[in-house]
Amino acid sequence: MGYRVGWPLWKVVLQMSGSINFRVEVLEDVEAGVFVARSPDIKGLVAEAPSIHQLKHEVEVLAIDLISHQCSLDGSSVHVIEGDLRPDMRFVTQAA
Repeated sequence: MGYRVGWPLWKVVLQMSGSINFRVEVLEDVEAGVFVARSPDIKGLVAEAPSIHQLKHEVEVLAIDLISHQCSLDGSSVHVIEGDLRPDMRFVTQAA
């Protein structure tokens, strides 16, 4: 595990190293036939897809968009591209 989104100076680390991690919690919604992901590190990141492979892709694309938008709002000069962000995906049990 490397440096994570939300830790102090994470934007500086991203600019210098070109890569950073973020946590993703994954649930399987059996009734709907999809996997659902959310990130406690990236505000607004919620995605769903019918397979884990597709979900990972959706999460990566959405994370780039959300972080780029956040950085533009706060005046940061961080440029995020595909491959910069590495999701640390973990399955969590669904509450009954």
